[in-house]
Amino acid sequence: MTKQNLLVRKQRKKKAQIKAQKKADLTLQTKTNH
Repeated sequence: MTKQNLLVRKQRKKKAQIKAQKKADLTLQTKTNH
């Protein structure tokens, strides 16, 4: 495993986490709005 690969994996994980967080925020918003 090269350093480059590790960086890419870290970034992908971060992006996935941000995506999940945004999704959770959206569902929370819709729940509180209704």
